[in-house]
Amino acid sequence: MQGRKSSFLLAPNVFFQAKGLIATEAFVSFPMVGVRGSVLAAGSHFFEFLPVDSQTFSPSSMQPKLAHQLEKGQTYTVVVTTGGGLYRYDLRDVVQVVGHLAQAPCLQFLGKGDKVSDWFGEKLNEQFVANVLDDLFREHELAPVFAMLAPDDSQKDFHYTLYLELANQRARDGLADLALNLDQELRHNFHYDYCRRLGQLAEPEIFWIDQGGLEAYLHACQTQGQRLGDIKPSPLQKTTGWSGWFSRSGG
Repeated sequence: MQGRKSSFLLAPNVFFQAKGLIATEAFVSFPMVGVRGSVLAAGSHFFEFLPVDSQTFSPSSMQPKLAHQLEKGQTYTVVVTTGGGLYRYDLRDVVQVVGHLAQAPCLQFLGKGDKVSDWFGEKLNEQFVANVLDDLFREHELAPVFAMLAPDDSQKDFHYTLYLELANQRARDGLADLALNLDQELRHNFHYDYCRRLGQLAEPEIFWIDQGGLEAYLHACQTQGQRLGDIKPSPLQKTTGWSGWFSRSGG
């Protein structure tokens, strides 16, 4: 953090431009100053877009749409055909159309369509969980150092656990209802709510991390065979067993 602060002082007029959507298989979009989202790189490849369910990120039964048919506010997964011979490849990258530059759609990357935790049919996807946590933290005026939701089978009842680290432990005061509020937000997903009503999932819990949440997460991923450069922090994990990796706060 100190190094980052110093860099801004040395170059006060420099800002970081967000990158567009770049996959191994294709260059999809690029940013432009003053434009929300990133503009479709329409001249790079042939693109098709599959409308998806906004909660499950699963493709709908509708026909693929071309770039000029995309509607603002709608969500799609990107399918690409490249000049090198890759034919109608589903990148599983979910994007939302946030506007247009002339006739070119401007896209905002939402997450991977295959990043879904689905043990009992709850179908929690990465972007939905990210939105839930954003709303939850905004409501309680929290700025977590580390936050991650994951399925948890460490107890009798299967449930989801929010692993949460705060810079100031005192900020936990008055957060006794945080797990209940989290459950209420998650239940806006019909599939999760149905699993809760059937009793397949218990109420979520909060695991208060003492310190070093990100470091513990990176270590766990490396131990499980991931290369450090390939690890991307995510608000949602699909696997269980995370409680053993973090140091629980007793305060």
